[in-house]
Amino acid sequence: MQLSDGEKIIIALLADIHKAQDIKSELDVDFIMDSISSGHLWSLKWQYSGLLGERDARSCGRPDM
Repeated sequence: MQLSDGEKIIIALLADIHKAQDIKSELDVDFIMDSISSGHLWSLKWQYSGLLGERDARSCGRPDM
């Protein structure tokens, strides 16, 4: 998975809105932002495999697998 700089900004803005409105959901906004800011986008596919379509952790691009 790759995100453009614009996509990262949009996600950050949506995460801020999500937190400010105290929206309850199954998505962990802090995890998502940590994954993006640390450059570990593979962890999003691993954590949200059902949402992003990856079923096997080995195919998520995790560097140590």
